[in-house]
Amino acid sequence: QQAQVAIQTMNVEVEGTFKIGTLNSLGLYIVSPIIGLFLKHNSKLIVHMTYTDGPSLIQAFEDGELDIIILPDAQVEYGIEPKSSEKKFLMQDEMWLIGSAKDSQLPEDIEVQDLALKPYVSLMERYPNFQKELTKAMSKAGLELTPVFETVNVGTLKRVLESGLGWGFLPAHSIRKHVRTGRLNSVPVLDFSYSTNIFYYYKKNKLDENAQRMNEAFFRALSQQVASR
Repeated sequence: QQAQVAIQTMNVEVEGTFKIGTLNSLGLYIVSPIIGLFLKHNSKLIVHMTYTDGPSLIQAFEDGELDIIILPDAQVEYGIEPKSSEKKFLMQDEMWLIGSAKDSQLPEDIEVQDLALKPYVSLMERYPNFQKELTKAMSKAGLELTPVFETVNVGTLKRVLESGLGWGFLPAHSIRKHVRTGRLNSVPVLDFSYSTNIFYYYKKNKLDENAQRMNEAFFRALSQQVASR
């Protein structure tokens, strides 16, 4: 509703091709819900959306293959700040330890050393700084943990967890609704937490008025979409 109002209040229709790059989970749960609305109110617009890992998206953005990228803080997460770009804060996100609501043995909370109590599943590559911080915390706790399942796809990992296989960390934006409705449970880790800022990166010093309108309209709609979640 709020995203629709944000798009409708744009006085000028935008046109052309708008190329978006993001992580698959951000695209699925944050970006895609407003794509239909955006296209409905901008009939001369074509949207391309690319999913891959952060460094590849940053490279494509710098090479001019993408107009915007939506990512966790690139400097913190990947050690790279996109060149010739501006960024706008979109939202804060967290990594939650998640298990199946069907698991009656799921504890109310744990410490890092307790991660070994259940089979551990892992999200690969998408949040390397999170992985680094978690590895550091496990090392401090004297814990070596080998995942029984790894994937780069949040949706796949979520389904594995829903089936009742162990637990693993997922970005909160991708499972907040599932936790709220009781399909998955979040287990607080008392001695470890991780949060990150999600930014909207766009081109700096671009004199194209149509591109500027597109960026303003899309960011406004995205912001409303995030606020309504």
